[in-house]
Amino acid sequence: MDANEHIYKKSIGRALTESAGLNRNEVVGKFTGKKIGVTYFQGQTLIDGIWVTPDLIVTGVCVIPAGFGVRDHRLFVIDFKTTSIIAPHGNS
Repeated sequence: MDANEHIYKKSIGRALTESAGLNRNEVVGKFTGKKIGVTYFQGQTLIDGIWVTPDLIVTGVCVIPAGFGVRDHRLFVIDFKTTSIIAPHGNS
């Protein structure tokens, strides 16, 4: 998502990740243990992210530098266990 606001500090990111909200995981930060850097080539803050439900099993994450993806934002690539999206809940 291109949130056009800081994904960890502002309202959209908080609403997506808070347990009282949608309880989603921001994939890159959770998988790598590091917060994403600037995601727009002229930006000064991180405004893009990928959020998933807690039951999606992520097996790899890559963030490509700006200019190598679509337009002027960094390209995000995630790899996940297919069975975590097609198997009934709890049977992955």
